[in-house]
Amino acid sequence: MQQVPSSPQSEECAQLSLPVAGLEGLTLYEKKCRLVNREIDRQGMGRYQWYIWILCGLGYFLDLLWAQAFGLVLSPVQQEMGFRDSQSGNISTSFNAGLTAGAIFWGLISDIVGQYLYTIDSGRRWAFNLTCLLSCTFGLCLGFSNDYKTLLVITAFVGFGVGGNILVDSAIFLEFVPQPLGVVVCSAIAFGFIPVYACSPNFSEKNPLQSCRTAAPVAACCSRSDNMGWRYFLYTLGAISFVVFFLRFAVFTFRETPKYLLYKGEDAKAIATMQHIAKVNRQQCRLNIEDFQALESNGCSQEVTSSDLLIPGQKGVSLVRESSIKFRRWLERYKMLFDGFQMTRLTILVWLTYIMDFWGFTVAGFYLPRILALKNGAASASLSFTYAAYIYTYAPGIIGVLLGAFVCRVPAIGRKWTMAVSSGLMGASILLLSKADTIAKNEGLFALQYFFQSMFNAVLYGWTPEAFPAPVRGTACGVASFWGRLFGIISPLIAQHLHFAVLTLYRAPPSRYYSIRSRPSPDNVDAAMPLSAKQFHRPKTPSRFPSGEFIPRFTPSQGALICGGCVVIDPTLRKVALIHDPSTGINQLPKGRKNIGEDVHAAALRETREETGLHVIPLPLKGLTRATPTAQMLGEPVNDEVFAADFAGEGEEDQDVWEDVDEEGTSTERARGLTGWAHHCEPIGITTYRCEMTLAFKIIFWYAAQADSLQDPRQDAKERWEQQYELKWVSAREAPTQMTFEADGQAIEKALADMHRSGYEI
Repeated sequence: MQQVPSSPQSEECAQLSLPVAGLEGLTLYEKKCRLVNREIDRQGMGRYQWYIWILCGLGYFLDLLWAQAFGLVLSPVQQEMGFRDSQSGNISTSFNAGLTAGAIFWGLISDIVGQYLYTIDSGRRWAFNLTCLLSCTFGLCLGFSNDYKTLLVITAFVGFGVGGNILVDSAIFLEFVPQPLGVVVCSAIAFGFIPVYACSPNFSEKNPLQSCRTAAPVAACCSRSDNMGWRYFLYTLGAISFVVFFLRFAVFTFRETPKYLLYKGEDAKAIATMQHIAKVNRQQCRLNIEDFQALESNGCSQEVTSSDLLIPGQKGVSLVRESSIKFRRWLERYKMLFDGFQMTRLTILVWLTYIMDFWGFTVAGFYLPRILALKNGAASASLSFTYAAYIYTYAPGIIGVLLGAFVCRVPAIGRKWTMAVSSGLMGASILLLSKADTIAKNEGLFALQYFFQSMFNAVLYGWTPEAFPAPVRGTACGVASFWGRLFGIISPLIAQHLHFAVLTLYRAPPSRYYSIRSRPSPDNVDAAMPLSAKQFHRPKTPSRFPSGEFIPRFTPSQGALICGGCVVIDPTLRKVALIHDPSTGINQLPKGRKNIGEDVHAAALRETREETGLHVIPLPLKGLTRATPTAQMLGEPVNDEVFAADFAGEGEEDQDVWEDVDEEGTSTERARGLTGWAHHCEPIGITTYRCEMTLAFKIIFWYAAQADSLQDPRQDAKERWEQQYELKWVSAREAPTQMTFEADGQAIEKALADMHRSGYEI
């Protein structure tokens, strides 16, 4: 075989005392990185690498810890703070907004901060610690939240800290581990400590309680003192985050990665880091500064760029020139993401993958635990049983992580098919979960979707930093995570309205069904009612309800607070009046307590006049009521077709309720115990909850009233403490969604439904 003569440059490189095979055609920086890789591979998976594995694994742990936590505390937080189902996604949106800001901020800062700080050994090390510090600080503050807005703000700051964990940790860890094991180990730590997230907090051991604002008089309600479980849970998460920060900052001294130091031009510090790694690993470092100097002096590099020779901070470099260098390097990082067709294609596909992935698992992680609890509850499973089930339904995620780590190594499958198949099967599992009708199916499909989700993300998170060059790994991972988090903000806002629509049909009281001309079937009417409605409904199968559910309970007068309020409507302009409190931002209906000796209806009209300044009068409607009709009403004709459509499926046990009024001649519809064919001014509904100040059971009787929206309100009609209220008229269509409290929106919908039934065009 004829030997090909070597070039002079190759001969010079061959004279070096270190292996140079495969270094031809590389830049000086790339050759130095290749030597660093060979030295790390030679040392193998030593003690230093295992330390980093643990610390970076804890970073992944914190990311998943907080991401899963908000899905688990959603129900108890809502029970205490009383926000609507249509506002439930705001928690996830706030967290993802913080994650988005953190992803782009920490990704960029971790790569460029070292260019500005040359007086200390900085760079990604400080981001490695600071992200954890922010997470633990604001995580501990979460438990002190007393209102929903405060909770949302602090949640965003927790996300800001957590947002930098994965991208910084993965970029750091990949450069310290041996190359043959990089993908396997990164995949293994991507979803570490998964079973922890499945552990139910203290609140899961009790049956869910309604908010004190909406609970029925005879039902227990959820107050702060009775609902500390989710706070203890978040305190624990904050403490865990602090322990991780302490380990990173005080116990283990992290060194900046050698490749990053080489990119900064700090060859001596890079060698010092390599020697420190070898010392911890109890080995001898064969790489020294002379090897790097030999590469430079012997001309082994294909080209030496200005970025290899001119380092910001050197003597003789002007401030203007140094700033220009920093800015050019900042732009170079983004240019490298679009350097040629292959890199551009890779960058765009990674962005799209993160967008779809974050969209899917954000909604799944936040709402599926709640949906599983509702589905199991409909199948007569307790909430404690469901939260216990989270342990063994999340546990298969461990197998998914390990399977993803090893299957992607199979040449015939690889990472592409591993991610494609696992993502497809996760989507199929969620679709099938929507059709599941038994507890076993619910939990089995829930476990499958998390299994495939874990498998997909384990491969994705481990592969992404490896796919990009070392100088831009933090930037590449940060930008990809930014796009994912950005769409993670949008997805809960869409999902919360879809989720709210489902829960409205699933849990709403009868008035909501009347307003949309739909009723649950006789077999499902009990399951569709909330606890407060069930307490006053006689089921056909009493065995489906807890024993003692319908036992009368006495409440003393000092423990009851009787109030009246009005839904004020302008029938001509189709508007609804509400009162707005600028100090709190609350929109609500006018209401107040009755005076001694005062009729409840009169109290409702009086309180409405005082709080709005309007001249309001009762609005008689053909509302549905169980109040006993007068003899005159019984003589009025009945539209049997409308009546039968409204009350199809009513229990036959109510057919004798009018015998004490009219023993002869009553129609079948009238005998159902409901009056809906005659105009009257009976309450359109009631709202019940425990008063936070007095702890008395508050009962609000709502009445329909009318007023002129063009009328100027009288300020002198208001009491002194009601002067801050502002009167607002909104369209009838938008009024229910403008209310701060869901019960007020339900009262408006019931009033509008009764008006429509009475012939109003509203």
